[in-house]
Amino acid sequence: MHTPLSKTLTLVAPFALAASLSHATLVSEESFSYTAGDLNGNGSAADAGWDGAWVDDQSTDVQVGASSLSFGSLSTAGGSISKSVNGQQSLTRATTFTPGANPDLWMSFLFSFDDAQGGQLAGTDMLHIGLANADNSGNDEAGLRIQSDGSNGLLAYLDNDGNLSAASFAMAEATTYLFVFNMNTAGNLSLTINPTNIGSTDLAPSGGTTIVSSEATAADNYNFFRIRTRKAANDWSADEIRFGSSYADVVPVPEPGTYALLAGMCAFSAVALRRRQS
Repeated sequence: MHTPLSKTLTLVAPFALAASLSHATLVSEESFSYTAGDLNGNGSAADAGWDGAWVDDQSTDVQVGASSLSFGSLSTAGGSISKSVNGQQSLTRATTFTPGANPDLWMSFLFSFDDAQGGQLAGTDMLHIGLANADNSGNDEAGLRIQSDGSNGLLAYLDNDGNLSAASFAMAEATTYLFVFNMNTAGNLSLTINPTNIGSTDLAPSGGTTIVSSEATAADNYNFFRIRTRKAANDWSADEIRFGSSYADVVPVPEPGTYALLAGMCAFSAVALRRRQS
């Protein structure tokens, strides 16, 4: 005898599997699934983890493109954003969370630097991407700092409240990198560049290059995501901004084999239910 409960379980099982596959602790993500054109004004407080739209202080400097950046098997969707016009610029979007309120906050994004307009970063010229404080001023920030190596090259540093890490990473132009940050309640801040274990359930990144800050970060003050440039001419592209409470949350990969299994289970459930009803 097939009871209504057994029928319900037959239908629910595939969806329970789908729920178990999803990351329940993803705090926020941004894949730039907007119409191509100005980024300024896109997004809203209705988006999970965000407290408003993107604000470009130059209005039209940052553009949405139709194509995503890519890195290995990392899951991507939507478009990407880029800046390819002269001028200093600050792009921000407020968040509904602060690192200090999360016991273990992870942040990742894809980023490419291309100074196609000529002239390299030099002296104090720089680009910062990461979290910033509420008044969006000064060096109160935690994330990535890109500066000149003094010889027409690019160096990436871990920027912790304006204090740069002693270690750095040499970047190539027109190359997409995956940057993964971790902040915890003890104020520790670390950066891993191009980890090799994306899509895993590991608790921490492995492979790639890891830089650890020697100073505690003022995590409670950060409630903006910001990309800030300080040079007349530098071009960049960014994509797939993610915040989560575990490393796995911010480095997902498509799971075609698993979802093929899920589709098969749904088909099986439908057939089984029809047989029971006949």
